Amino acid sequence: MSALPEREYLAEEICDLYTRLTGGGYSEDLRRARELAEEEGPQDHWLLTNHLDYESRLFLYAAVAYSLRCMKRDPYKCAVFVRSAAESLTAGRPAV
Repeated sequence: MSALPEREYLAEEICDLYTRLTGGGYSEDLRRARELAEEEGPQDHWLLTNHLDYESRLFLYAAVAYSLRCMKRDPYKCAVFVRSAAESLTAGRPAV
């Protein structure tokens, strides 16, 4: 299996996992997570998500969407969570 189909499979598995965890009731959140993972935005520099590949970003944004309910939708907690997770995911990787 080449790298591209493996990556597409991984992205689909991440989306399937999110759907199973949420009971399928949050498709708009998943759509937004995919959208955020696809294109780099101004927030990516501060959040350090610009150093991650698409699948890692998708996983991170899906995790954030899922955990936002536990954080009472607090934007500061969410931003700290994303940045800390991105730092952890990029630890040991060369800078882009």
